[in-house]
Amino acid sequence: LEAHHVTWREVVEEHSQQIRDLSMLTAMLAVHGPGLRITIADNPRPQGFPSDLEGALVHDYDLRALINALWSGGAEAIAVKDERLTQLSAVRCVGPTVLVNNTRLASPFRIEAVGHTTSLAQALQDDDDSRSLINEHVERFGLLLKMEEIQNLRLPGGAGSTAPSALRRHEAL
Repeated sequence: LEAHHVTWREVVEEHSQQIRDLSMLTAMLAVHGPGLRITIADNPRPQGFPSDLEGALVHDYDLRALINALWSGGAEAIAVKDERLTQLSAVRCVGPTVLVNNTRLASPFRIEAVGHTTSLAQALQDDDDSRSLINEHVERFGLLLKMEEIQNLRLPGGAGSTAPSALRRHEAL
């Protein structure tokens, strides 16, 4: 066997690539590429709609339906109003707003996903929840919805940490 001497340049190059790969996986790295932009907003005039006023608002579960479909469609990166999503991200209701990661967001919501646009669009129709939202709920309750293919979509890197900030040892009672 012939010995291969590793140079410092090779070590730095290998570690730099590992850092880029981890930054991509943790959404800390800004990315760009083709993708979809979905803008969804509350009904601006809900008074004329059914007594179920809740249906005239965009909820956390509406956003999750779209986001989950985009992930299953092969999205490489997703952001909601420039808030990058990771495997640890949560989208939940907090009063009249939606909390994405630790950021409060209000309507209109802009969901951007980098990935193969045809696959992403197909996944939105293949998923029962997103299809129902797009094809039925939007019209029934007057939500505003716009979908656009973007050739060079730019998503910012995440500003937060992916590490837990306050772990406590569980004490037996």
